[in-house]
Amino acid sequence: MVIQLGSTGYEVYVLQHNLNLLGYPVPVTGNFDENTEALVKQFQTANGIGSDGVVGEQETWPIMDNAIPHGVDIYHRSDPINYAQWSKRDQFAVVKCSSGAGGKDAAFTAHVAALRAIDVIVGAYHWVTLDSAAAQVANILSCGFNFGAPGTLGLFLDLEDQVAASSATFEADNAWIAAHPAQYVQLVLDILKGVETATGVRPGIYTYKNYIVQTLANTAAFGNCPLWISAYPQVKKPGVPAGFATYQLWQWNVTASPPAIGGECDLNLFNGTKAQLLALSNAPIPPPIGQTA
Repeated sequence: MVIQLGSTGYEVYVLQHNLNLLGYPVPVTGNFDENTEALVKQFQTANGIGSDGVVGEQETWPIMDNAIPHGVDIYHRSDPINYAQWSKRDQFAVVKCSSGAGGKDAAFTAHVAALRAIDVIVGAYHWVTLDSAAAQVANILSCGFNFGAPGTLGLFLDLEDQVAASSATFEADNAWIAAHPAQYVQLVLDILKGVETATGVRPGIYTYKNYIVQTLANTAAFGNCPLWISAYPQVKKPGVPAGFATYQLWQWNVTASPPAIGGECDLNLFNGTKAQLLALSNAPIPPPIGQTA
């Protein structure tokens, strides 16, 4: 999509976020104003392309897309999705596949097929509950997703408060986790090890900083796992929690809606270049979980 002075919407929103990360501070408003145009011209000049302030698919977008790969995460509330309108800015998607011992996202397989058809890199995530590790591993594997296939982001385990706060069951689960952090960490480790043993692929962890501090104090146990971190200061990269060397994905916003997605989704960035994103599936298996390199 070509955008310029006067344009509005999702592509402008992404552009302004990119400019901030690339050292050109601008408010992220979704409105292509004169300040945005001036900064685009500076960026274009610095990169040796025509400095007309117009952001098109031939010159400016390819540079930004290579430097800052964007993506979304999708779950049952994201529908309906019109893949014919998928934004070129969103180069990857992480799709919910399962939860606990038996929860399944009914649209998971269809989403994966549709994303692959438009050359979007696909990952999956599983919501961790207090069900047994073996039952959760079996549920993950039954989704039929090839976590090690070329062009995949693998699997992430979603670690956060159990949802539906009005439910006494969920409230009890959260209370148990808070009172038994070591047992909870061991449950997560057992799921990680079970999936890796079965697939040969190291799963990652999705969580947010407060949850790490409050619940996952033993982060050293997860230090060799890819980290997908949720942090919402829109124009400032998140710091890396103790125990992790870096993060792989950053969920940076929950308020913008890409044009293809009619429901809810979150916006994400890959911490690296497009070439590094594409090379993920060819990376060597790191040391066993719980051990250092």
